[in-house]
Amino acid sequence: MNIYVIIVTYKGHFWYERCFSSLRASIIPVKTVVIDNASNDGTIEYIQNNFPEVTILPNNKNLGFGKANNIGIKYAIDNNADYLFLLNQDAWIEPNTIQQLVELHKQHKEYGIISPMHLTADKKSLDDAILRFLNDYKHTDRALFEDMYFNRLRDIYDTKYVNAAAWFIPKQTIETLGGFDPIFFHYGEDDNYLHRAIYHNIKIGIAPHITIVHDKRKRLNEGEIFFDKVNKFPLVNYVNINNSHINIKKEKQIALLKLITFAIRLNKEKYKYYKYQYSQLRMYEKDIAVSRTTNKTIGKHWL
Repeated sequence: MNIYVIIVTYKGHFWYERCFSSLRASIIPVKTVVIDNASNDGTIEYIQNNFPEVTILPNNKNLGFGKANNIGIKYAIDNNADYLFLLNQDAWIEPNTIQQLVELHKQHKEYGIISPMHLTADKKSLDDAILRFLNDYKHTDRALFEDMYFNRLRDIYDTKYVNAAAWFIPKQTIETLGGFDPIFFHYGEDDNYLHRAIYHNIKIGIAPHITIVHDKRKRLNEGEIFFDKVNKFPLVNYVNINNSHINIKKEKQIALLKLITFAIRLNKEKYKYYKYQYSQLRMYEKDIAVSRTTNKTIGKHWL
């Protein structure tokens, strides 16, 4: 069993000890690959000195989350990976997490992306991000919470979204979808990847009996929250190949009209939103067309 854990690092010293120590303690041995996004804070030296078993692929500039992950994904596939486990630098696993994921996939091979449950650092609560989507029946099988209440949990449940903090992926998924779409720098790339999975009939699952810790306390700030909740959505929507009705020229006209309208009304919040939306449409119009065409086909795209 050839399992590669892929981690993108960027100035994350607060989490490195717990993250890499947990992988070292995995019951099933894993091969860890770090793609460092030009941290320039001693990240590479720290990992080399304390976790010499880790393969480090340094970038000379910050490529963002998706492009950096693609480097690790390609490395793993080129080295005959059976499974890939994408893990955030601010997350860590239990000793049996990988073992349970492998066993689960062997029993449910129809799933092409499986996520464990994400716990907070004290392991007393679910991470807000995963809770938000699991609690939305538009995204996740409502039986999950019913079965929790009645103490009859199954091993896996269907979902349409779970953030990419901890994705367990068999190589067949990469051969069908490839890597993250490089049109996204940071935020939105996981939404897009799952949209592509749905388009190509790849099932996405959440495993309630399997856990990781996702500790976001030190990184959420107002700028990230704005970008996460507001700015990513226009581009995610335009590139979503399940939205066959998208007409970029028409969307540009609508965004410009709303931009002018809210400027006249002095509505700063909505003006800011539509200004960003219009700028995205102007900047990425050709890239959106390429992405939509490419992602409708099967292949190891973007790697």
